[in-house]
Amino acid sequence: CKMPKKGKGDDKKAAAEDVFDPVSVETKSAMTAILLLDSPEPEVQSKACEGIYKFAYKCEENRRVLLENGAIEGLMKLLMVEDKAIKRNALMALATMTHSPDVRRHLRTNRDDAVSAFLKLLNPEEFVTTHEFAALALSNMAKEFASIPAIVENKGLELLLEVMQEDDPDVQKNAVECIALLMQDFEAKGSMKDSSGLETLLQLLESEYAIIQQLALQSLIRASQEASNRGLLRELNALRVFVNILGKPELHDLHVLALHVISNCADEPENLQQLKENGGLPRLVAFIADRPAPPEEALPDAAGKGGKDAKGKGGGGAAAAKAKGSAKKKKGEDDSKDADVAPPQTQPDVKMHAARAIARAAKSNDGKRILHDCNAEALLVQLLTHEEDRVRVAAAQAIAVMGENFLCQEAVLAAGGLEQLVKILRLDNRQLKESSSLAIANLTTANLPICTVVANANHGLENVLGCLRHDSEYAVSNGLATLINMSADESLRQRVLDIGFVSALLTPLDSRSAMAQLKAAQAVSAYIRQPAPRREFREAGGLDLLAPLLRSSTDEVRRAAAIAVSLLLVDRETSVEFYRIGGLEILQELNSSETKRSPYTQAAEAGLLGNNISLKYALSGKLAVTDRVPDLFYDVGQVRPGEKLAPLESYCAQPVNTRRAVLLINVQPAEEIKTSENQQQDREVGTPNGRSRIKSPKGSDKSKSSNGSLGQPDAPDKPGFRLPEDQNLRSYIDTAQSLMRECSNPREQILLLAKFVSDRMGGPIEHGQLMKFSYELPISQLKYSLQSNVIPMGLINAGIHYHRALLFKFLADRAGIDCTLVRGQLNRAWNEVWLTECDGARKYPPSEYVIDLINQPGKLYRRDSIEAANYKKC
Repeated sequence: CKMPKKGKGDDKKAAAEDVFDPVSVETKSAMTAILLLDSPEPEVQSKACEGIYKFAYKCEENRRVLLENGAIEGLMKLLMVEDKAIKRNALMALATMTHSPDVRRHLRTNRDDAVSAFLKLLNPEEFVTTHEFAALALSNMAKEFASIPAIVENKGLELLLEVMQEDDPDVQKNAVECIALLMQDFEAKGSMKDSSGLETLLQLLESEYAIIQQLALQSLIRASQEASNRGLLRELNALRVFVNILGKPELHDLHVLALHVISNCADEPENLQQLKENGGLPRLVAFIADRPAPPEEALPDAAGKGGKDAKGKGGGGAAAAKAKGSAKKKKGEDDSKDADVAPPQTQPDVKMHAARAIARAAKSNDGKRILHDCNAEALLVQLLTHEEDRVRVAAAQAIAVMGENFLCQEAVLAAGGLEQLVKILRLDNRQLKESSSLAIANLTTANLPICTVVANANHGLENVLGCLRHDSEYAVSNGLATLINMSADESLRQRVLDIGFVSALLTPLDSRSAMAQLKAAQAVSAYIRQPAPRREFREAGGLDLLAPLLRSSTDEVRRAAAIAVSLLLVDRETSVEFYRIGGLEILQELNSSETKRSPYTQAAEAGLLGNNISLKYALSGKLAVTDRVPDLFYDVGQVRPGEKLAPLESYCAQPVNTRRAVLLINVQPAEEIKTSENQQQDREVGTPNGRSRIKSPKGSDKSKSSNGSLGQPDAPDKPGFRLPEDQNLRSYIDTAQSLMRECSNPREQILLLAKFVSDRMGGPIEHGQLMKFSYELPISQLKYSLQSNVIPMGLINAGIHYHRALLFKFLADRAGIDCTLVRGQLNRAWNEVWLTECDGARKYPPSEYVIDLINQPGKLYRRDSIEAANYKKC
């Protein structure tokens, strides 16, 4: 075998035999590109990454195909290689894929190292493009809130703040966008102060790209929700930066965002005070009011840098961020020229957010004071006349907050704000009605002069009263609050009643809104005080709507209803009507509950029974010393559980029967008797709703009255009906009072009165002879002669325990003797008194005695003695 000869070109031919000749491969399948990611050749890996990046950039469906075919695993491996170019290309593809929520979810659940891998690529040694796409990937991952803690825990905020200081606008845009998302996490907000992040964000406000400025402001909005960051912004004197932004019309796209930051910072009075001192607050008010403002101060150059050089780069995944924004000034523009021209008109959105910022700042008393010193009320009143409803709504809401302060109330009044608010109340816009009614309610709180201004305004009272019929619970509640404020003045209260307040009040009382129910119940307490409004409220069915509120599940509503009921139950007519509709059962239910019982429910029950002594005695069987038997009283005996006490007229209308006679006490003055007769005739002629009633002849079916639910017929439908009078009982009163003047000793007075009562009721009855004492026949004769089951007490001349005890209690109340009336069983009843004398000597504490009115009239038995027990049973 001959050796080949060496010559020219022989070495080159030998080298070609040792390597694989290059092969150009062209693929049109993404799956092939994914397979090439595992190639050992860096150039193939790089080309595959570029192809995947271009494929993923086109649409969401492509990104989903890449995910399903396992592209993420291959790309994640390439992020760990040493070759910076391969890492950059792999990152470009993977960052573009993170635009897909499915990809982000996969990385979060299956690749715990994804976030840390992206953060490592923010290393200063990497390419600028690598920084750009690493920040983009982190920004996309931060869109899922679950990924934010991982970024924060891996010191992502600090790394992003570092790369954000680079000159490249794409890096800045992606980094600041990620930071804006990270600011949703409270830990990230707290880290901003320690990492000097606020200063970096302030530097970006000088960027010539609008998107970067907007994202920086969004980051500052969220960062300023943290108190420590607000304090640092105050130290940096940064608030004037945001005010100065508002003063530049060319930055109109940043005005609302700047106002958000100011609004957050205004939560602390110290920030407002700083704005006031450096002139920022007056300039802010001037900008919003479209008035010339004081000269603006130069913006602080926090970055120490000039404009940034926006150089484009290949593979531009963020190329859209390079469009010039409104922050870049026109060539040759001079800031000082604005002083000589009219101020531009502020956009409605800016005015609206400015009003909201004022409302937020005014939540504290110090904030109200500072804003008042800058005449913010005049600005808000001016905004009430704006043509945009949303601006007027925001202004009215701010006035509502400011109106909690007396000085602000006076300033709004001086600026003519009350008239504007009353006019707005007439509009149909729901939000306008709610906000303006709230403003009026707050302005009239504890300020009667403003209440008078509202009432005297054109259709002022009518507009406020109209809120009660609106379908908005807020408008209803605010209208009621205003009327409650007016009720402190007697003349205003009467004017409100004269324009139909009682009928309008029925609507909120029947509302399902707890807020409206609460204010309606409070309005009842404020206005339904006098007899005339009380009668109108009662006849309009107000009690039927108020009573269910006592069972409300809302404590405040239940409490307000109990107060209203306790104030209403001060006369017999209202107490009787409230008892008829089941009010007593509701009060007893509440008072039996440990959690729902209150002094007001107890007072309401006591008021109901205290103003209807007949009912109290029928239900409880006892009248205390303080329970004075009224001039009109009737005793039907003990009412059984589940039964109701019918009105006296019903008993008068019943035909004579064999039941126990109803004992009547009627010593009303002639004027009261006539009034009662007129009211009874009114009920006979017609009902409150104006419907006439048909009269029936005697003996026929009676027409039903409003008391028909009691299961009893109404009063006799015959002309001239009147309650039986009792002239004898009037003479008993005179005699009893003359007997009391004969002596001053309490025991002797009781003895004289007891003998007088016994004599009028058939005299003493010996022990054991009560069964032989005939009292039923005389009473039956009275019933027959009167053709009524109702017998006047003065006509009875033969009575036993319950007759005598009732008469003694009635006369004792008018003779000045304090005693009780207790009903026993089997027609028994007795009186108890407290005496401090014993055998001529005073003894304390006083002792309780039972008075004998049967066997030995006037004799006293100690309450706990055997004699007293025998007397109660004899």
